[in-house]
Amino acid sequence: MTHLGVLQSQGLLDLWDDRRIGVGEDWYQQIQEAMAAASVTVLPVSANSF
Repeated sequence: MTHLGVLQSQGLLDLWDDRRIGVGEDWYQQIQEAMAAASVTVLPVSANSF
C-alpha cells in the first residue's frame, strides 16, 4: 500500500480496503459496492500476508 500511496497522492487512483467499513456496517454489501465501482482490482500479496 505504501508504494501505491504515491499514485493516490497524485490523484491517479483511489485505494480502497476493508478499513473503510465502519463498525456495524454490512461488510458484505460494502465490499460488493466497492468491487462494482472498481475499474481494476489489485491484490497485493506479501510474505507477511501468509
